[in-house]
Amino acid sequence: MKKKHNSEGLRNQGVGMIIVLAIEYLLGMATTSFVQFPENKPEGQLWAFAWKQFPLAAHIIIGGLLLVGAIVFILRSVMERNKTWIIASSIATVGIFLAVFGGSKFIPTQQDSFSFIMAFSFLLSFLAYGWGLYITKDSSNTSLLKKISAHKVA
Repeated sequence: MKKKHNSEGLRNQGVGMIIVLAIEYLLGMATTSFVQFPENKPEGQLWAFAWKQFPLAAHIIIGGLLLVGAIVFILRSVMERNKTWIIASSIATVGIFLAVFGGSKFIPTQQDSFSFIMAFSFLLSFLAYGWGLYITKDSSNTSLLKKISAHKVA
């Protein structure tokens, strides 16, 4: 008996990752809009300041959780041998890793190029998970359609 792939569980995690990425994006926008970093301060003071700002602290924490979730997603995809989700989750993980890198460099330097890296990397991850959901959408609907067509009244 063949082991059935748990693509529905991977799809659910993909939806969850997109939702958390959207929350992360909103926290990043709140930080950009409402948090004003002090100028000409050393790196340590900028990090201390960052942790005292609620939207930014939440943004940092959720970014770390996204990275952990992305790594778990790759491992699950590999264990399920689901090629679509291996590709999508790998690309998304690279994006999330780059965003974490960009954020960790942005706080001490305040260089806009690192903020751009975060924004670009978010979009890369968001699109990768969205692509995975799009490609796998028919796999969950196919079995439902077969059940419905099998029960047609003659």
